[in-house]
Amino acid sequence: MRTEKRGGSTPLKQTPLPKAKIATIFILLFSNAAVSTAPFPFLPFMVADMGVSLEETGTAVGLIAGGRFAGNLLCSWLWGIAADRWGRRPCILISVFSQCVCTVFFAYSTSQSVAMATAARTLGGALNGAVPISKTYVGEITDSTNQGLAMTLITASWGAGLVLGPALGGFLSSAATKYPFLDYPIIRANPYALPMVVVATICLVAAILGWVFLPETLDRSKIVDAQALRGDEDEGQLAKVSTGDSAGSRRDTAAAALHAPLCTAWLPPLLRDPTRYTIVLLYAVLSIQGIGFDEMYNVWLAAPLEAGGMGYSTDDIGTTLVIYGVSQICITAPLFQLLEKRLGMVLLFQCSAVVTAGCYFFFPLVPRVTGYLGYAPRSAVTWTLMVLTVSIARISNGITFVIQAVFTNNSVDQLRRGAMNGLSMTLAASVRSVTPLIFGWTFGVTLSGGHIWPFDISLVFTLSAVFMLHAAHVSSGIPLSIETQYGSD
Repeated sequence: MRTEKRGGSTPLKQTPLPKAKIATIFILLFSNAAVSTAPFPFLPFMVADMGVSLEETGTAVGLIAGGRFAGNLLCSWLWGIAADRWGRRPCILISVFSQCVCTVFFAYSTSQSVAMATAARTLGGALNGAVPISKTYVGEITDSTNQGLAMTLITASWGAGLVLGPALGGFLSSAATKYPFLDYPIIRANPYALPMVVVATICLVAAILGWVFLPETLDRSKIVDAQALRGDEDEGQLAKVSTGDSAGSRRDTAAAALHAPLCTAWLPPLLRDPTRYTIVLLYAVLSIQGIGFDEMYNVWLAAPLEAGGMGYSTDDIGTTLVIYGVSQICITAPLFQLLEKRLGMVLLFQCSAVVTAGCYFFFPLVPRVTGYLGYAPRSAVTWTLMVLTVSIARISNGITFVIQAVFTNNSVDQLRRGAMNGLSMTLAASVRSVTPLIFGWTFGVTLSGGHIWPFDISLVFTLSAVFMLHAAHVSSGIPLSIETQYGSD
């Protein structure tokens, strides 16, 4: 949200945010994040109860977690195309209601087998089109003066999901043994189902709110020709529609786009443009480091002390996730506003990526550093320093995701914005589906002991840091013009 135009001193007044719509999208994505993150604290314990050995825990957890992203890989781009063709509203509502149903299915699978749990997560991922379409929706209810702020609030929904989702997963798993008033046979027989049922209820509420407060935003009659505005010569598939064209001409162009072959959806132009290619690649790199760290963070905390882990319980893990989730919610938006005014989005992205990488490098070394100072691994000093490090990492990492989302929306016109977000999500899902498996296998190997740094248990966190540094490098190829919306003067 630059308050000045580049190369000038004319201030730009920030457009007020559409509060009801932004709040609804926040709740919608919050429920989506809760679906994704609620199982994280109890997954290591759940697979252990299914008979999985300690050495295979990382792989089993990776399979279940990666299933959701495998489903995203199969269908995210199709969701984006559907949103460009049939509208944002129906696709969002169908997706959110589907998440409710699939979350109930996963709740049942938690007491069955790794295969069924993986299948439930995969189906949920395939029917999860809410994330790319919601980002598209936000880009269409904001402008260049307030889109960055809107995206920080929307990204904060993920932080909110990181608070409630893991908290529910940690505190409500095995609820029958923790809370006497919940000691019912069905809860005792399904110790990990209750948190997912609660999350499914939140999804249902989000679907109802979306039905009430989210009108359609796709308006093909106002599409402005990208070729005339930015000189993309390879975008001839989108007919010219200038602001001076007649209403009939605009309707003809919209009809031609509407009846274009569904399978093409302007994919070749999107891939041929180097800026868009870089932006999509950037999201994939961010996704690798994000999911890799988040998954292995919980596995490492749950691993026993003698194996190199921290020996935390589900309540301990839930508490740490709540703390750094709250810090991300409270700090990300004001910090983004402050720094973006001074640095611009491209430079801010690079700085945030470097800070995140530094925290990833340092995080697994915290117990060693405090150990040299005479503090035990489970001491308050170790715990505080570890939570502080992770909180800084999540705030800076959240800023990088905010900026990448703005870049994605700003790189195309409205008629292809859904396809662009879907394409970005598809590539991200392709790496997210395999990252938990690779990181889980790597963690399992290093957990056996006998390795020197950085090839010990720190390796998975070091890999996340390396990917973050690569994201900073990749972003250097993005032009500063991407900081304004497509077609802006």
